[in-house]
Amino acid sequence: MRRAMRTFRMDRVLEAVDLETGEVLPDIRAWLADKSMNGVEAAAQTLMDKHHGLLAILLYVGRADGRFTKAEKLVVADLAREITGDSRLDDQFITELVSEIDLPTIPGFQRAVKQMARQAPEYRARVILAAERIVATQKTASAEEQGALDFMRAAFTQS
Repeated sequence: MRRAMRTFRMDRVLEAVDLETGEVLPDIRAWLADKSMNGVEAAAQTLMDKHHGLLAILLYVGRADGRFTKAEKLVVADLAREITGDSRLDDQFITELVSEIDLPTIPGFQRAVKQMARQAPEYRARVILAAERIVATQKTASAEEQGALDFMRAAFTQS
């Protein structure tokens, strides 16, 4: 109960303190706007909003063999940092973010790949490279992983 989510009307808050800096906040609205636009959460939200298909594809490839290893998660985290330009997206944060995404079905994966095929060639190249890096984290590729890569290559070269 003590750590439960609470909602406050900002017009009734008399004083607030930034717990990270100890600074008394003269303008709570401005502070909240700045935090939401500049925080790691904003980068994560951008990642989920604009690159959800990419995350779903990489999650599918990573879990195609029935597991999603730390090395595979690191590949996803590296690409997430590269795409957002936000180095604060640490590996643990990306792991938690990816855990919020439902594992796509085969048709869902195929739809995401077909939508990705409409993206710019440079973006598609990043995605296929990351998928290949995920598969390369193990000594051999499973039939499912290889099938996913083959489908991606075919879809991306037809565009």
